[in-house]
Amino acid sequence: MIYFVILYLTVMGVVLFIFVRALFMFFNVKEYFWNALPDSEKEWINGFPNGLPRHPISKHYMEHPLPWAKETVNGLLKRNGILSKCDKEKAEKLFLSEKQMFYSWNTAVIATVVFALLYWAMK
Repeated sequence: MIYFVILYLTVMGVVLFIFVRALFMFFNVKEYFWNALPDSEKEWINGFPNGLPRHPISKHYMEHPLPWAKETVNGLLKRNGILSKCDKEKAEKLFLSEKQMFYSWNTAVIATVVFALLYWAMK
């Protein structure tokens, strides 16, 4: 049982490290775009209304969006195009940081569920 706890804490530590590193990268690149883009396009920098990163979209999801998410996908594609026109390298860093944050969050949730199930099964 102690090995599962150590493994869980190790996974959560790595996930937290990746998330925090990606969050700092996201805010640094976001600040760059805030200063570089004209006022009319600054709204595309913010992901959600609270300014947190957007959900990254995969190539398959861009080509075959769910019927209720077509507007979101079109908005993300437009945003990605605007940011890439401004500075392709910084835009790729922004997209990478969003992906790392999203997938580290998913990894943390999956690790927690697996740990909870193993803990419950061993009791």
